[in-house]
Amino acid sequence: MHENTSESPDAVVLESIYVNLIRPRVEEMLLEVIKLYGTVAGARNSTRALGYFLTRGYFSWRSLNILCDWAAVPGNQWRFVAHDSVGILRCLMDGHVQAAYLFHDPNEREVRAKLYLEFEHVERFDQANAVIGRDNQVSRWIADSPMRPEGEKRIIAEFDRVKVNYPRRVRNAGKLTKPIKVRDKWYEGTLRELARVIGWEDEYIIYVKRFNGSIHAGPWAIQCGPPMTPSQHCLLAATLVGRLSGFMVENERMCVSAAVRESIDHLAKADPIGKLNATPPP
Repeated sequence: MHENTSESPDAVVLESIYVNLIRPRVEEMLLEVIKLYGTVAGARNSTRALGYFLTRGYFSWRSLNILCDWAAVPGNQWRFVAHDSVGILRCLMDGHVQAAYLFHDPNEREVRAKLYLEFEHVERFDQANAVIGRDNQVSRWIADSPMRPEGEKRIIAEFDRVKVNYPRRVRNAGKLTKPIKVRDKWYEGTLRELARVIGWEDEYIIYVKRFNGSIHAGPWAIQCGPPMTPSQHCLLAATLVGRLSGFMVENERMCVSAAVRESIDHLAKADPIGKLNATPPP
């Protein structure tokens, strides 16, 4: 077990349940759904977009388990990697909220998916502007590249094509004004507002508050560490990737195995706010 956590008997049992029962089922679920996604990728914008979130979530879940495995080795300590684990969880939480918002309304799903996918051109334009015009070695290297003229034309043309879809508005006396420039996210508003739309605002606030100290190197968080055990980190991650898998399966009406269907249904019912549901999938 993890030396620094002083885990209670309940926490030790929870970790054993996760490692021996839940983790293999979640791995099985993710691999099966991602494999099925590979057979339909590109069919619709929503499929592609949800696939991006699903594969990103899978990588985050794997990274988190690697940290937990390392911390379980005798002589290693969870406190050495706990803050980095929180960083991974925060990435997973943010992506999961965006995916849930994209998926939430069937009538808006394809529209939101297109907004997400085409925001790539805004990101490319912004990153190019951030580098060009600076006076450093990287900027000079790009400025002197023979590929720059054609690359700039392509980036600007794509940006001009899509920028009208991403108006940034400001509030004046509680009312939105006319757009003043292109916003810096594919969605309008904040992640908290997206979480409110999908009915998960409470869990988003609770976990963002829990994670902020570790993400921003707060003094209390550094002294005390994240207020969650390794198994709780992994169980929260399992819940989030379970939801991501469910979005993909429902969106494409995938025929999955009975075991994977049970895992998705079980994780969809888990409550991340209260005591994390440690009961293994049936």
